[in-house]
Amino acid sequence: MARLAIFTSEEQRLFELPPLFNIVDRRRFFFLPESLLEETKHFDKLHNKVYFYLMYGYFKATNKFYRRKFHQKDIEFVAAILGISFNISEMEEYNERTYRDHRERILTYTGCKKFDPAAVALITTQINLMIKSHTRPKLMLEQASDILIRHKIEIPRYHTLYTIISREMKQHQEDLNQTIRQGLTEEKKTLIDKLLDKEDGNRYRLTLLKRFSHSTRPAKIKSNIEDLRLLQELFQTIESIINSLQLTNEGMKYYAYAAIKFDILQVVRRSDTDRYLYLLAFITHQYYTLQDLLIDVLIQAVAGAENHTSKQQKETAYLLRKTKSSTIEQVVGSFLTNRQLVKQIQALLALKELTDTEKIQSLRKLLSNKAEQEEEDLEAKAQELQRENDRLLKDEDYYDFLEAQSLKLQNRVSEIVKQVCFHEDTSNKQVIAAITYFKQKDGNIGNTAPVTFLKPEEQDMLFDELGKIRVSLYKVLLFTHIALLVKAGGLNLRYSYRYRSFDEYLISKTKWDNNKAILLEQAGLTQFQDCPTLIKELADSLHKKYEITNRHILSGTNEYIKFHKNGEFSLTTPKVDIEEALENTIVDLFPKSQFIPLCEVLSTVNNATEFLDVFTHWQTTHIGSKPSAKTFYAGLTGLGCNIGIKKLGRISTNINIHELETTVLWYFTPENLISANDAILAFIDRLDLSKLFKKDQTRTHTSSDGQKYAVAGDSLNANYSFKYFGKGKGVTVKSFIDESFRLFFSTVFSSSEREAAYVFDGLLHNEVVKSDIRSTDTHGYTEVVFGTPLGPDICSTH
Repeated sequence: MARLAIFTSEEQRLFELPPLFNIVDRRRFFFLPESLLEETKHFDKLHNKVYFYLMYGYFKATNKFYRRKFHQKDIEFVAAILGISFNISEMEEYNERTYRDHRERILTYTGCKKFDPAAVALITTQINLMIKSHTRPKLMLEQASDILIRHKIEIPRYHTLYTIISREMKQHQEDLNQTIRQGLTEEKKTLIDKLLDKEDGNRYRLTLLKRFSHSTRPAKIKSNIEDLRLLQELFQTIESIINSLQLTNEGMKYYAYAAIKFDILQVVRRSDTDRYLYLLAFITHQYYTLQDLLIDVLIQAVAGAENHTSKQQKETAYLLRKTKSSTIEQVVGSFLTNRQLVKQIQALLALKELTDTEKIQSLRKLLSNKAEQEEEDLEAKAQELQRENDRLLKDEDYYDFLEAQSLKLQNRVSEIVKQVCFHEDTSNKQVIAAITYFKQKDGNIGNTAPVTFLKPEEQDMLFDELGKIRVSLYKVLLFTHIALLVKAGGLNLRYSYRYRSFDEYLISKTKWDNNKAILLEQAGLTQFQDCPTLIKELADSLHKKYEITNRHILSGTNEYIKFHKNGEFSLTTPKVDIEEALENTIVDLFPKSQFIPLCEVLSTVNNATEFLDVFTHWQTTHIGSKPSAKTFYAGLTGLGCNIGIKKLGRISTNINIHELETTVLWYFTPENLISANDAILAFIDRLDLSKLFKKDQTRTHTSSDGQKYAVAGDSLNANYSFKYFGKGKGVTVKSFIDESFRLFFSTVFSSSEREAAYVFDGLLHNEVVKSDIRSTDTHGYTEVVFGTPLGPDICSTH
């Protein structure tokens, strides 16, 4: 295994140096309790007292011991406490024996333990879990330090932790290689090696499987189905090996993403075990990803069919409204006429001057004026209106229109349902039975097809007058129920990242029972293992604090609280005397120049926040030296300003386009961008100026902005919107920015400069933000110069 990269040389140097204190920190940490002060009285040399103070303060702050390179201001502060005056040059060397004696005294007083073999075993157990999840080595080292602090164990030197992490990672890699050597037969190797064969001209099969189409056109879906069949054949061959490797999703994605980023020669040149490990992870990852994508296609296709059906139903009802209105008017008119006729008959029968014979003759004459054909037509129209009303109540027209969409939907979805592997144990049994029947009959539906998954009203519409099943309607209803249940979690995939059962995303019961203590330790939740006891301890501790506070108030010891005659009280906050308030002050905070180059903004932000330090290579080994800062600035500018990496490389000086592309490929990962964003936001949150703009100091207000971007290619994440994209598709990107952060930049920068600052923030939110980069080049493009006109590793825009 190649040398592991955890900390840079500068980070290692800082790790071994004592922490930097301000005056408040010094007063907090360089304060010795009485018992330790008594011990210092026995020290025969003054400089040993100084060393002891420094060792205790540093250990209290960092849980680490330091031998040398103590800070001058800390020495002067401790010397002032002891009432002596000298500097570093006058101090004698920190004797090894004295150092060990001081270390033992401090450990004994604080109740901390040495970093011994038991501590090594403790962090090794925790590190092994992180290694399996392919946690970044730097994060592993930081978490190992946190674990030692929680267990009150001293933190050793960097090299010690580095050796442990490096050894365990090497052992893990060897275990994976050993599993592959034992599980891969020659037959399986031959099958996997077909990925490295050329296909479709000069393109390798591995390259063709790196990307899948997001189109919902039948031809593209068919191409994805063919890729799924190939991956399924490979996965079924290697599934036992994948299971024995016991890779987590993060570990799987680590090796798979590397295989995707590699060019074909980088894969071929690796050792056999390494190559097969990457290819095994690639096959599994792509198999999972493609099934998720096909389910997305199914959901979108079904939604399209349902939307088209609903639209057609509304349009039909709208077109028929005049016909229905005319029929209703005729029926109502006939009803009124008949009602008038009834009144005439009643009046005629009420006449006493007419005999019965005369009344009958008058009735015959009155009724003879009513046309029989008109009555029949009205009766037919009334019956038709009744039937139409019944159809509306049962949504028969909706099912008819839905059935008409069936063939179009089948061309897109049928093969997906046949090829995707659903999880029978965690899914709805009724739908699983219907899917199994659909697969077994290869889509040829008969009257024996399962219908229990359908709603009662759907079952009523499913059969025609002859009692035969409406095949097209059955299929489209099956597809709609599959899409609905997948979204609701009632239908799960066996091999998937996003559509598995909820329980599969949780820690398994077996793993929890076997590693409960380790998992709680890793999450920092050990104290919550026994909640009743913890709550009682907290309640007792709080009660004691209240007792102490009340006793101080009653005795008059607490001088910061004053009671008034009306029973109310007032509190006085003690003034904090910070002597070094003006240290490290930024001179000329507000820029005098009307325009600030974007690269200067990035460089200034990096000098303050060091966000470039979090950009780590995707791999942990074989990474070489880290690119220069100007290369990162170029990548941020190219992506954030929507210029493009290749174009920026062509129009820039002092930038190697190949180095730039490699940097963006391996360093600009979502994790790195999020971490960089967090570093900047954490820095801004520490600034007092940003807090001044908060309307309510107890709340954080945000401003959100939805930006619309047209999408030229096929994407399942894009939708139609005539208002914004015309006949094309697009996406809406929503960004949320702390209101105080926005107002802070509104004050510090002018409008054009503020826009440049948002370029970086937008990029870190995976947005494509356009910035107003002014060009004075008469050839119509902007020349970006990355050199040293503004200082080391600073770029400017002309």
